[in-house]
Amino acid sequence: MLRSVIVVCALAGALIVPGAAAAATPVQPPSPADGATVGQWDTLRYRWTLAPGDVSVTRVLFARAEDFSGARQRAELGSSAVVRLGRTVGLAPGTWYWRLCARRETDPAGTCAFEATSHRLVVASRPLPTLSRSEAERTARYAFERRFGTGALRSRSCTRNGTAYRCSVTVRVSGRTYTGRLNAKLVPSGNLLAARWDWRVTRGRAYFTGFGTQPLGRLP
Repeated sequence: MLRSVIVVCALAGALIVPGAAAAATPVQPPSPADGATVGQWDTLRYRWTLAPGDVSVTRVLFARAEDFSGARQRAELGSSAVVRLGRTVGLAPGTWYWRLCARRETDPAGTCAFEATSHRLVVASRPLPTLSRSEAERTARYAFERRFGTGALRSRSCTRNGTAYRCSVTVRVSGRTYTGRLNAKLVPSGNLLAARWDWRVTRGRAYFTGFGTQPLGRLP
């Protein structure tokens, strides 16, 4: 089971210059260690030290190739990052490399300076984890607000139902109150994890139904 959630985005790459003077260095020994094996849904925690100067953004880059072509990036201010692989980065099982780079605020070209050393990471296949209660609640809010607009979901109470969640909900639609339920579970979406839901709300004989899927990293 995964322990927590964070929104991580894939960024369009700034200019990346291999061999440039590094502005961020992993705390030693680096974690995860070089050659470490992790699960495809695991949470990784990175820490680094910054060289003196006006560094504004540090990135953790992941790539299949040691030259970091086609790298996936996670931007982070400060000196640490939490990367939840399956929820937001989507690394397929196999060998990857990670490396830090940093961009100085005064550099108009947005040059991303690599640290001197890359680190190998082996991503192993793991069983699918389960949805958390907070993810089920976010899914319910997203599903109804996408259909009926901001503020449509007035209340929800989610309880675990096996590996899924069932939420009792109250929804406001066109000035009328509807009640019902939403079911939510975790499913793979490529190399990411997504929430899949279906719902039905009623008021007398009137009713609405819906279903959908959304990657967890894109849930508000």
